[in-house]
Amino acid sequence: MQRKTRREVFAVIQDNLLIYLLANAGLLLVAATVLTELRPLRAIMKRQDRSVPNQLLLGLLFGLLSIASTYTGLSFQGAIVNTRTISTLAAGLVGGPLTGVSAGALSGLHRYCYAPGGFTALSCGLGTASFGVLGAVCHRWFSVLTARRNWALVGLTLAAELLQCALILALSRPFEAAVALEKAILLPKIVVNSLGLVAFMATLDRLNRSLTIELVEQQAGSLVHGGTLQSFAR
Repeated sequence: MQRKTRREVFAVIQDNLLIYLLANAGLLLVAATVLTELRPLRAIMKRQDRSVPNQLLLGLLFGLLSIASTYTGLSFQGAIVNTRTISTLAAGLVGGPLTGVSAGALSGLHRYCYAPGGFTALSCGLGTASFGVLGAVCHRWFSVLTARRNWALVGLTLAAELLQCALILALSRPFEAAVALEKAILLPKIVVNSLGLVAFMATLDRLNRSLTIELVEQQAGSLVHGGTLQSFAR
């Protein structure tokens, strides 16, 4: 039997990681779809002026989605290949600074405590926290963006994954293991998490459109009801 070259083995590894990450992102999207149908979440998202408790509650929700991505991640070369980038970035983009920072802090702390002995524990914990900050910083800009939103999401994912790569190379030792890890996982993570974030935000956009329709219908019903009462009062 002919032995595979090193490049062929590397390609097989990347293909397997790509498939696993796609499945992981799919689970996250299913969870997001289910959550958007829950009445408490819809009630929070419906409020235009979100109080601090509501923002923290959203942060907790997105943080738990990010933590779930850690548990469904794949142990690979001493790291956990996952889709935490999607829900943590989305937290800041959707909920604003407090939601993004709280979701990133929660999931980042969990990632560090999940496998504190791993050589990427600190770098991945810090990276996850930074995703929430990045989403929070871009919240206002993204909320008024009307054109090429999907490309903006791809760019944000690329920036987040490159930041995570830089943290792993800077903080994880041995350095050779960190380089080998990033060579294997960087491209699949960029591809899958970019597509995943676009799909995730599309799910949340559908929720926002649904809530907008509900608000309009409620306001129209109130006007009709008010007009009826006035006609009776005459």
